[in-house]
Amino acid sequence: MPEIRVRGHYLVAVSGYKLRQSRTFHVFSTDEGHISVPDRLLPAPLHEPDSMQWWETIWVVGDNPRERLCKLDSGKPYLRFARFDDALGYAAARQKRFPRQEHQVVLVIQDEFDKPSMHLVRTEDEAARIEEEIAQKRSEVERLQAEYARARAAEHPYMPVLREHFSRSRAWTLSDLVARIKEEGIDAVRASMPSSTWFDVLPALSLAAAR
Repeated sequence: MPEIRVRGHYLVAVSGYKLRQSRTFHVFSTDEGHISVPDRLLPAPLHEPDSMQWWETIWVVGDNPRERLCKLDSGKPYLRFARFDDALGYAAARQKRFPRQEHQVVLVIQDEFDKPSMHLVRTEDEAARIEEEIAQKRSEVERLQAEYARARAAEHPYMPVLREHFSRSRAWTLSDLVARIKEEGIDAVRASMPSSTWFDVLPALSLAAAR
């Protein structure tokens, strides 16, 4: 079977690991009273893979000489794999070294809005399907954006010339004013504005009218 390559990369997620707090104790209530248990004696929580709790508690293998684990939101670099088989092989090897921990392969890929997204994957085919779904969504987003851009261009035909002379926000304000004039009439728009404001925008309106 030919190798399937996706545009993203893979990381190895680890659950069942936690930092031991030597000075932390957990107090539990029983019928006979309370019992205090050191944090080091309590196992790390395990959650169903891909559940919300799992995503909130997982660690990832860090990109450091000792391959220490780190949190995704820590800002520290993590170990990346270009090939699914490499990530899966690493996860299996580490699972043998740490049998009480659970290892999963996660695909990191840009979504349809070009934002990083993460997906738990178990096969190359699953990763390829995710990439295809994102590509389809991206095509739809691009189509809608193009439609919106065409509609905005038709509604604001003077934006190009206004942008040559004014900031983006100022140009949009003036373009909206031109659209109002077309819809309501110049006399109505002028009557709704203070004279000082009207004479302030008049040169810009003349610039648009010249086009």
